[in-house]
Amino acid sequence: MNNLLKNLLRNLASCIGFVALVASATFAQFAQGKPTTAPRTNTTVSRTNTTVSGTNTAPPRADIVAPTAQGHLDPSDIGIRRGGPAVAFRSPCAAASITGKPIPPDTVLEMPNGKKVTASQYCKEMDKFVLKLAQLGYTVGGSSPGNPKRIPLQYIKMNLDGIRQQQQSLASKSSVPSTQPQIFAQVVQKQQSIVSINPSLLKAVGGINQPSTLHIVKSFDYPLGDPSKISISGNGKLEVNGTSTSTSLDAEAKAGGSLFGHGFDVLQLTGKVNSPAAGPLNINVNASVLGFNVYTLNENETSSVSKGDKISKSFDESTSVQFSVVGVPFSAKVGVRGSAGFTYSVSVAPVKATGAFFPSIEADAYGQASIDADIVSAGVRGTVTFLKLTGSLTGDLAIVPDAKNGPTYSYDAQYCQNLDAFDGTLTAFLKVGIDPFSTEIDQDIFTIPAIRSNGCLFSEAKTAPVFTKPVAIPGKK
Repeated sequence: MNNLLKNLLRNLASCIGFVALVASATFAQFAQGKPTTAPRTNTTVSRTNTTVSGTNTAPPRADIVAPTAQGHLDPSDIGIRRGGPAVAFRSPCAAASITGKPIPPDTVLEMPNGKKVTASQYCKEMDKFVLKLAQLGYTVGGSSPGNPKRIPLQYIKMNLDGIRQQQQSLASKSSVPSTQPQIFAQVVQKQQSIVSINPSLLKAVGGINQPSTLHIVKSFDYPLGDPSKISISGNGKLEVNGTSTSTSLDAEAKAGGSLFGHGFDVLQLTGKVNSPAAGPLNINVNASVLGFNVYTLNENETSSVSKGDKISKSFDESTSVQFSVVGVPFSAKVGVRGSAGFTYSVSVAPVKATGAFFPSIEADAYGQASIDADIVSAGVRGTVTFLKLTGSLTGDLAIVPDAKNGPTYSYDAQYCQNLDAFDGTLTAFLKVGIDPFSTEIDQDIFTIPAIRSNGCLFSEAKTAPVFTKPVAIPGKK
């Protein structure tokens, strides 16, 4: 009889467990983070193997791995789903429950992880565990090999109404929801085809007319999600400035997010073009992923030129958070990994400044968990689309000849995006017991409605005079 019970336990690997035998939750703890984005001081950190969806594997190392930050989850944010009224307690260690014969209490049971417990210890703790489930209206039993009974016991509360309102707000900001995505090659071709006016004409016309300036700023900003649990955000701007002797373009775009109060920037990029009528033409482009610089270009040009490049980096940003599942201390690493990058082109000439910046992010949220205990196993299953984004931030300002060969400001600005976020489910779980009483206790980490947005948050084009005729003042000659 003893050998039969031992074989059962060995074959069921890590599907045995109970609260009181949890010695400690082990999990790699790294530098503590803050609820706001912190500056990065190193580009990579070592990764350790942890339980991923119940198996000890390590994902491929990313180009940029941020130190795991400490997140926060308030106990009041954990919701409990009752199975109904309390049910009668039934011990899984009753005489006939497993073998049909009494189990000697001093039987030593060797766990798959090498730890040993007595049958009396196992049964005592299992009885306490099953009693707690019974008080919540759940029973155990009826499982089969490889198919434990699942109890969707706990979940993290989310402000779903607020998230739906955010989605509606973003939809209302999409000025042209049906706009087809901009095609990079077509935008570049259009911008490079812009021919600016001969700068010498500006000086000639400026001698007899009053110069006018042009200053336009277009921006976008949207938050999505619950920052205390999971969120993303996007913001940026395109600013143009024109005078009778120069044009300039300043573009900025940033996409970030948060996990359990820890904020981070996934991608940040800036592009600046300064195009005077005479003198050096300046191009400046910078980009960072998770706060680490991944691209820098700063050049002064003496003649008209176009510059462009494409870059993409894989990344991994994570947060450690603690909670409990039916009293079991639980430590989980919840992270975001994927790739982020951009394609860009700038074209510069005297009094002509253009830029096309196409950011791209594709990242999923994941979870890992590990419990170092005698008869408890834990894991995280599922995946959530954190953010899939393809954007296009384009703009140009040039002084071009009008129909009468007079100088005219020609301006264009647009930001469009295809966005998909928060699609999927991420669940932490504990496994306890042996068949036919093996049970998986689930804690939903993220289960939120998917958010999708396709359209342009601004799109504008205009022309304006560079000079106006002087206004005669009465009484003056």
